[in-house]
Parts: sequence; structure tokens; C-alpha cells
Amino acid sequence: MQGAYDWFYLLDNAFAALGYYQSKADSCVRSRLINGEYTLMSTHTDDVFGASTTENGATEAKAELDRCFEIKDLGTPSIILGMKISQDSVTRSISLTQKAYLERTLERFGMADCNPKSTPLPPGIDISDDLCPKTEEDRLFMIDKPYRSALRGLMWAQVATRPDLSYTVNTLARFQTNPGPGHWKALMHAYAYVRGTLDYAITYHRGSDETLKPVGYVDANYGRDSGTQRSTSGYVFRMAGGAVSWSSKLQATVALSTAEAEYVAITRAAQQALWMHSFLGEIGLDQTLPTTLYCDNASAIALALSTKGHQRAKHIDIRHHYIRERVSDGQITLQHVPSADNIADVFTKALTKALHINNMKGLYGF
Repeated sequence: MQGAYDWFYLLDNAFAALGYYQSKADSCVRSRLINGEYTLMSTHTDDVFGASTTENGATEAKAELDRCFEIKDLGTPSIILGMKISQDSVTRSISLTQKAYLERTLERFGMADCNPKSTPLPPGIDISDDLCPKTEEDRLFMIDKPYRSALRGLMWAQVATRPDLSYTVNTLARFQTNPGPGHWKALMHAYAYVRGTLDYAITYHRGSDETLKPVGYVDANYGRDSGTQRSTSGYVFRMAGGAVSWSSKLQATVALSTAEAEYVAITRAAQQALWMHSFLGEIGLDQTLPTTLYCDNASAIALALSTKGHQRAKHIDIRHHYIRERVSDGQITLQHVPSADNIADVFTKALTKALHINNMKGLYGF
């Protein structure tokens, strides 16, 4: 039972003895600066992924680890945790994709030769309890369907390199205990979409220091969940031309208006923005404040900028007013963006083909 803890304790002490600083924002990331040589390390169980400012620094860092543990040097990384890393020496860009992983997943569930779809879910679809089995025929249809396994096959992709699948996975995961034929059909629709978008990759481009400053987009879909009447929050942050952090999540309480739903979503995005600010500062990428969040709801922005709407906002849980303090302190700035240009839309609803493609351009940098 203590194996994982004991390993982390041993690894942590070894890195500390070598002069590495452990990030407070992410305890699996460590860095050090010795005689102008900067080295950054991240760990996943017993896999170590690192970088140094010079070849000599990288060689020395690996030699030090080799003296502490028995290690195997896999050279320049090409695949890590199922993600393929491609580096273009001409354009100085880096791309992340999971094409091979998704091809295996499609093959596993018999969707390798299906007809591709243009969106993860059909526009306007209502994924709810109404799709759960109602008849014996429905239950018999689902008895041999690997719903959980098929959904799990998409979960890692949406976490790592496929933000366009986040809303779909988030929505379909709510019905794992009692999925019906409608849920299965929607899940297979998502697989058909993956079949047609296997080449999607997040690409990061080298440029000015300004491209390493995170910029966020926020959206909410008011009362979209027909079962609970709760809204869905979504955000995405871009750096160097591609998405680096994203989320799609059902809100914890029922919002009384679109403005309130958007206000709650902005607060959650602000928390992530300041965490990113802290993390980037710890690894030597100090950020200037404020961080910009784009939102397509003018009322929510006004609510965050001023207390004039107190009568309309006094019922909102006090923790959601966190955004007002962050705006007042100059840590966050809010800007309005037209709904058609808000790339966070894909995290809160099923879009039409045209809108979906427009969002993909912002997420994947193509």
C-alpha cells in the first residue's frame, strides 16, 4: 500500500540532494539553476522527462541520476504517455498528437473503417436521462456494449491532446452507471468524428516572449443539462499558438440567469489563470500581469468589474466573487469577444460544423 508514497519520498530526497527545487504549483516538476545552467525535470511514476539549456548540462543531469538510480536513457523524446512529440527544426515548432493511440482505440471498438463525422456530437442533441434504458429491449441492446471501456478510450485523449473531445466526454461520462441506446449511439458518433480527425495535433510555434503569455477564453451554456438544469462551464488557455489548458465541467449549482452562469465560469477560469501564473514563474517563465480572459457575455463582465449589480448578485455564493478581487487587484483583465470568435464554445455545447471548424483553428493552431 505504501509503495507509491515510499517511491515518491525516495525520488524527492534524491532530487533535493542534487539541488533541485520542487514546484509548489506542481509537485512532479523540479528545476535548478547552477552556474548559469538551467535544468528542468518532470516525473510520472518512474519516467523522467527533462531539458537543460546546454548539451553538457543535460549529460551531467543524466549522469547524476544514473549515480542515484539504475536508469535507461531513451534519447530525444518522441513518444511519452501515448503522445507523439514532433519537432520541426525549420519552423522551430513542436506538435503533440495521439494518432497512433486513437487508431488502436478505433480498432479495438470496431470503428476503424466507419464513415467519419464532422462534429463530436450532432448539433442540438440532448444527452440526458431520457436516453437511459426504458424497455427490456433497450436493456438487452446494451448488455454487451462496452460503454465504459469505449468512453475511457476517449478520456485520455481529451485530457492530453484533444480538447475538442472534452465536452463530449464530460457529458457522456454522467451516464456510465445506466447508459442507453441513445448514449451508445452518441458515443459511436464521437468515435466516427475521431476517425475523420486522426491527424489533429496541437502545434506550438516559437516567437516573441509575448507568445508565452497565456490568454484565456471562457464560456458557459446556461441551464443546458435537462436533468439538473445546471449550466456547463468551459475555458481554454492558449500559449505559443496552441491550447495548453482546458476544461469542460457541469456547474455545482443552478444559475438563475445566463449572466450568473458566465460569472461562475469566469471565476473558475481566473483560478486556473493564477495557478498557471504561479507555475510558469517557478520554472523561469515569469509572467506580467494582468492575464486576459475573453468572455462573450457583457453582463457577466460588468458584474465582475463593479458592485453596482449587487441586488442581482447578492444570492451568488461568496466564493464566486473571487473574480472581483482579482480584477480589482489588477491580476485579471476581462475583455468582450463576439460569440462567433469565442473558442471556448466547444467546451459547453455541441456546435454546428461551421462553428466547430472555426473553434478548431484556435485550439490547434492551424
